[in-house]
Amino acid sequence: PKTGSSALQVSFARSMQTLRKWEIYYPEHRSTRMAQSGMFTAGNLNRVKLFESYYEHCAEFPDAKAIFYSCEGLFDDLDQPESQVLRLAEAGVEIKLLMFLRNPVEFALSFYQQKVKSAGYVGSVDDYLSTFDHLDQVGRVLDLTTRHGIDLTLYSFDRNKKTLLELAEKWLGLPTGTLEQPERAPTNRSVTRAEQAFLSSLSAHLGPSGTDHIGKNLTNQLPSVPKELPALSRKAYEGFVTRIAPKVDELNTVLSPELQYQVTPYEHLYEHEPAQGHFEFSKEQIDVITQALASRAPTEEFAREFIRWVKGLTAGATLSDEDILRLNIMGQILRPGNFPAKRMTRLEKLAKKTPT
Repeated sequence: PKTGSSALQVSFARSMQTLRKWEIYYPEHRSTRMAQSGMFTAGNLNRVKLFESYYEHCAEFPDAKAIFYSCEGLFDDLDQPESQVLRLAEAGVEIKLLMFLRNPVEFALSFYQQKVKSAGYVGSVDDYLSTFDHLDQVGRVLDLTTRHGIDLTLYSFDRNKKTLLELAEKWLGLPTGTLEQPERAPTNRSVTRAEQAFLSSLSAHLGPSGTDHIGKNLTNQLPSVPKELPALSRKAYEGFVTRIAPKVDELNTVLSPELQYQVTPYEHLYEHEPAQGHFEFSKEQIDVITQALASRAPTEEFAREFIRWVKGLTAGATLSDEDILRLNIMGQILRPGNFPAKRMTRLEKLAKKTPT
């Protein structure tokens, strides 16, 4: 996670047909079109359905030499008691994994920004680093893959930032230049300090599902906003580095020199300790934010109609298919992710069949 996977997934999605020529099947996913357009996604797999998806995809492309998934969630899967990856391995499926390691301070800062952007985290970066434990997870994953004999290829993200795609091609057994390069960069940029402050504050009131679309819109619609590290205090940095030092040393004893973790000095991250509490937004950022907020509000006409309908309801009233559609439309406005297109299409068809 947080090692350039979003940019790689853009290339993989745009190279699906090319991969098939090499008998590598990269399954289509509901987010594939987003990835092909250069937007960040979570890859081409729902990790909790890996076991059943693998066999479905084998049936779809029986001549494939490999079924290829790219999903950050597989890292978490390998740290679960009921790991889908291990389940496949135990069923006799040959598993090959590719993982990039990232230096711990940058790893933690990037994770924090992603949590604010997509998961509704409301604490400060100082708070987040005080409990960051993903290095422990890395250790468990390395141990598990070793114990179960799973083929794991490791690269350092920090030492190979400009050649991630070439390394992925090498791992796939493809000539350099086979996969399509992303046209726009960066994919899945980090949010700025101002964006972090706004999203955290709003998440405290609405919860993560009320703000995740704003972070995604900022990232996808304004990909070239300059990178900005979170405002980490020197005190929190020093506490974090001291806390993780034993784990870094432990991991480095099992990693080859070209993979070993390095702790970046505070002075290499910040020229001066960042100021707290002052934020600036560009007009473009304000436009994206207000458009995203407006997208979760009903139009005035629909709101009037909905209120009129609600006021007309009486105790014990029976809802028609049209009424159920109306309620679902309101739900979709408020939380679109919980009301997929297939559901809405089905309800619309039922409502049209209802006698008026």
